[in-house]
This record gives sequence, structure tokens and C-alpha cells, in this order.
Amino acid sequence: VIALVIGLHLPTQTVATEGVPLGMSLLFRGLAYLINPVVLTEANVAIHPVAFAGWVGLFVTSLNLLPVGQLDGGHAIYAMWPEKSGFIYRVFIFLFAVNAAFYPPWVVFLILLLFFGLKHPPPTESKTPLNWARRLIGWLTITIFLLAYMPFPFDIF
Repeated sequence: VIALVIGLHLPTQTVATEGVPLGMSLLFRGLAYLINPVVLTEANVAIHPVAFAGWVGLFVTSLNLLPVGQLDGGHAIYAMWPEKSGFIYRVFIFLFAVNAAFYPPWVVFLILLLFFGLKHPPPTESKTPLNWARRLIGWLTITIFLLAYMPFPFDIF
């Protein structure tokens, strides 16, 4: 996020050739709106490389925070709702499959999610309930995922 904020403050340039347009998460859109609205309004704008590094960071973070199985998002879901986690994983995989129907490159990742995403191994010690600080961190993790996720990361279709 820091790289994204710094990069959006740095100059953009209008490009004559077409590149691959980047998808935008809610967080990217919000920061661009506040810092450099030109990124949102003009079609042929190339963001600064530092801003691109921030975009890549958001993209990778959103993949890691998918609420499925062994990914960090899956760990957060399991920690907060262990008895409902399997159901939540399946609902998310269904929603991701719907997303993949509209964005075919996601099919490859969907296969990986189906391969390792339906179960979470039980922790060594699971009797102690989460305190308020850890529940807050769990909700923060879910919020970051929702703000960083890009349904169409590269606007190629």
C-alpha cells in the first residue's frame, strides 16, 4: 500500500501504444481517486513503476487472502469459524468459479483451489477461544481481502 501511495504521487505518462490495462481493486480505485484521478479518467495512462509495484503487491496479497484452505485467508476463516469453515470454503470456491466463467484465466487457479482448498487441518491447540484482538485481526484480514481483490486483474477480455 505504501508503494502504491508513493507511486500514485509520482508522474504518469500518456502512452501512444496500447498495453495491457490493469484491473483495479476497490483499494486501488479509492487511492487513485484521492491521489491521482487521472489514472481513473484517461484511457492511455501508464502508471509509474512504483505504483505498478504497489498494484502487484495488492494482487499477490489478494491471492494469498482468498478465504480457502491453506491460504492465509483460509487460516483466518478457520480460526474465526472452525465449524463453518468447510461451508465457507465451498461457497467461496463457487463464487470464484462464477468469476472464472467471466474471466477464463482464473480457471487455472480455480483448479488449484479445488485441489488444496476444501479442508483445513486442525490446529494443535483449538480449545482456547479467540480473544477480541485476534478476532479484530481476523476481520481486518477479511476486509483487506475484499478491498484488494480484483475480479478481472488484467483487462484482456
